[in-house]
Amino acid sequence: MLHQLGMHAITYGYVVFNGLRVIAYVPQIRKLCVNEDASGVSAVSWMMFAGAHGSTALYAFGIQHDLMLALLTSVNFVCSMAIASLAFHRQKLASARSRPIRVRPIRIDSDSCRVGHSIGATSLATARASRGGDRSVLPRYRDKRL
Repeated sequence: MLHQLGMHAITYGYVVFNGLRVIAYVPQIRKLCVNEDASGVSAVSWMMFAGAHGSTALYAFGIQHDLMLALLTSVNFVCSMAIASLAFHRQKLASARSRPIRVRPIRIDSDSCRVGHSIGATSLATARASRGGDRSVLPRYRDKRL
């Protein structure tokens, strides 16, 4: 009789604390949905928790045929996967935002007067020679000194 009472106490304790754990997932999921900062959440740890819960659910359902344990650990698996997925997504967005943007320097060549593209002196001389010495190689950006 004392053994059965101890087994029931352990079972009820397990159900109560796992029910509270499911409720404890909600603030974490809500924080990840609302805030863009996921720096304090480890996606890898939550994936490990999800793996443990998923394997326990499969074990409980497939081997022990314990539907209640399988249901509780399945809910834990879903919540852990939600937290891991949100954390991974938020961290990926944060790393994309923190990468520096490469900007090509603007070069202004006084011979061509074009911004962002420089023509060397030899190619400019070749272009002038091919036009018979015409100084209007680039008529839109004509320099007054030419």
